[in-house]
Amino acid sequence: MRDALDVTASEDRIPLSDPAAQEQVAHALITAASLPGLTASEKLQIEAELAKLSKVNPALASSTRAALSSPYALSAVSAVPDTLLLPTVHQAQAKSYWCGPATASMIVKYKGKTHTQTTMARVEYLKTEENGATTWASGLMTVGLNKALATAQYQQVQAPSATTLKGAMVDSLNALYPVALDTVEFAGGQHYNGHPVDRTIGHWIVGNGYSNAGSTLQFMDPATSYYPDAEPTFALSTTGMAVYLQSNGIAW
Repeated sequence: MRDALDVTASEDRIPLSDPAAQEQVAHALITAASLPGLTASEKLQIEAELAKLSKVNPALASSTRAALSSPYALSAVSAVPDTLLLPTVHQAQAKSYWCGPATASMIVKYKGKTHTQTTMARVEYLKTEENGATTWASGLMTVGLNKALATAQYQQVQAPSATTLKGAMVDSLNALYPVALDTVEFAGGQHYNGHPVDRTIGHWIVGNGYSNAGSTLQFMDPATSYYPDAEPTFALSTTGMAVYLQSNGIAW
């Protein structure tokens, strides 16, 4: 597998400038606040995320704050199941740099399309063959998913907090859209799902489930064809997964 191709430099990070992405972040925060067991740490993360949102969309940040203080707004999104798992079919990536096409193909096939990894790697979708990777900074995961599904559902959000991640997963999965996550594991640091710890790895995976009201998340990992200790599916706490998203992010 080609490693360390997808670690986004600070100057290349995707700003939260798209109004649709801003709306999704706002709704994710409201959803997270409505879930049972909201902790003091999560409340602080919500405040920090609102401060970031306020810099790009003060009106939306203000209306989100109002919703967070309204029991009616919170109750409107609180009736979600404690546990949800979308029956996404696992795919091992066909090439060492095709974690992006494998992730995208798993998602669009769940949505009823026939797009293979080869199709998603093409220039009209992810441009993985042309570029040698599906990098976060290119923004092509959302382009490819939205084009394949003829939707505007998917937006990329850089470095989500654990609380934003929780709300995003609950929102997206209850809307029946799996989530694409672009993780980074640094050599010598924390790694997940049996990935080798001696290297830096930029890697796309699918988020297709949650339990414990979003505190535990379920994933599908296409790296099984290259990392012998990797499992097709694995679970991780929301706070644990957020650690791997601070260089890149999520598309939902």
